[in-house]
Amino acid sequence: MTPRVNSAPSEVNSRRSAANALPHPSAAQNGQKCALSDSRLAALREELKQARPVGCVSRIVAEAARHARCKAAAGELQTSVKAIFERAQSEEWSTRELARRSGIAERTLRRLRNGQANPLTWLPKIQTAANRVGAPSYA
Repeated sequence: MTPRVNSAPSEVNSRRSAANALPHPSAAQNGQKCALSDSRLAALREELKQARPVGCVSRIVAEAARHARCKAAAGELQTSVKAIFERAQSEEWSTRELARRSGIAERTLRRLRNGQANPLTWLPKIQTAANRVGAPSYA
């Protein structure tokens, strides 16, 4: 298969580099690559130069900050959950009794203990529950 050539042939147009070739769905089935025309490649490069990455960067920074908050909250959450379960064990409460006294469902307590709950959502609730059952608060 010969590469497509623009109306003004040149050695650059006739020899396409692999970097300028993008996979095309129909060509990908045959293991071939579809080459971009030089004008289209130049237009894409110009669009990239004019693109403002600020929105993308601000989203990345916001996501990184959220991840850091979530990681910090996860540590606090596990500490509070551990304190609640230690209190229940010292008082010899069943899981059902702990759920009744803390105001949190048994299933949710199991999820919290196993680390399957969203820390940002549950941290304030579990700290309130720790106060209800008399567990020490580490916040």
